[in-house]
Amino acid sequence: MADQNDFLETLLRRFRVFLVNRYSDPLLGFENDPTLRVFIPDLHWISAERMSHFLDYHFNGLEFFPDLLECLEATPGIEVFQSGDRLDFWRQDPPDGMNADEVFAEITGNPRIKPMNLGLMDLGATIVRGNHDSPLAEVTAGNAKPETASAAGGRMFLTHGHIWDQIERLPDKWKAALVIQAERVHSGLYKVGPFPDGYEDTINILLRARNSDPGRTFPIVIPSPTGAVPVAGRADVEACRNMFLRIEAFEDPATSAHGRDDFHQTAGVITFGGDVRARARTAEGRGFRLFVIGHTHHARLLVDRHPDGGPLVTMDCGAWIEKCTIQGGGSMPSAQFGVQGGNELRIYQLEPR
Repeated sequence: MADQNDFLETLLRRFRVFLVNRYSDPLLGFENDPTLRVFIPDLHWISAERMSHFLDYHFNGLEFFPDLLECLEATPGIEVFQSGDRLDFWRQDPPDGMNADEVFAEITGNPRIKPMNLGLMDLGATIVRGNHDSPLAEVTAGNAKPETASAAGGRMFLTHGHIWDQIERLPDKWKAALVIQAERVHSGLYKVGPFPDGYEDTINILLRARNSDPGRTFPIVIPSPTGAVPVAGRADVEACRNMFLRIEAFEDPATSAHGRDDFHQTAGVITFGGDVRARARTAEGRGFRLFVIGHTHHARLLVDRHPDGGPLVTMDCGAWIEKCTIQGGGSMPSAQFGVQGGNELRIYQLEPR
């Protein structure tokens, strides 16, 4: 069985590797589980012809995602998950009147996409559907995918994340029109990586000021992360600090004495933290310690307090579309994924050598 550091060495032989986030806690509950789990987020695969319509707003891994698949194949004792938006039906063929099976065949039959898709299948990947590949609920049996999945003996919950997104309540025709407009926009830039020193003090000062007056409801401004950190081995990973955000002090309507909802007032990095907290309070969600999502394209680790004590973690594994920041003020196309090994979580960013 490979562990976190064995897998990192495998990656370093093929890529430049950046650490985006890391969290380790013996109370996470995976100490007797030897499986290494890899979570691949939004890929947004479309055909090469359609990709030419979207400037730089498309899948970033055509040249090197196959190398990652080879690394995964070479790693013993691994489980692979894909958290939705593997395919982008909307950008391939806007949803008004689409035939789901035909669009599925157009994307997965493309000469550049087909071997990558088959590679995921060969790995036995557990795949859920997202919003951009929601027609996977309608395709022919065998290709259909669920909206959620669980693993690790019921300790881990996998979903795309759009189930908590307010915009998903809009009619499909409206959302299709927004996607069509994306042919004329560039990819966004997401600030990722460690938080600056003193970030927790900054947040706590704002929380105390807000809590001093029950009538105050201003959003809590969270300091921006400083960029993914290049790593060359285990020592570099273990030297990184400030790699996750604690959110137990943020209030939601069910826990606030004054009805505050910090999660919906404070945009950005804490998105869906309140939704995960609410799910963990339910009978069907209480057993989960780790919620793995995508959807936002913003890689991050949020650490809350579980209703039964110990950590409750939201792991947003980022995306393979748009861009992210790196240490030193630069940026690169996002190519991210999460890894869970024992009680340690990591999110990596890759760049081909």
